[in-house]
Amino acid sequence: MATHSEPLMVAVVEDDPRIRQLIEDEVVDEGHRVDSFSTAEAFLEVFKAERFDLVLLDLMLPGMNGLACLKAM
Repeated sequence: MATHSEPLMVAVVEDDPRIRQLIEDEVVDEGHRVDSFSTAEAFLEVFKAERFDLVLLDLMLPGMNGLACLKAM
């Protein structure tokens, strides 16, 4: 990743806790901030009030899938 003057705010939406943790660790190691979510529904509740610079969104989520979440965004 390129170095930025300000850290990015990254949302990770991934239901597999091991994959979610790996992504979180990489994002933080690059100097960015991260909020993570295990469901699209949980993410969308926060998305209403928060600004994210980047959203890493799994397509195969329980409940609402990633494409439906993308449309709702």
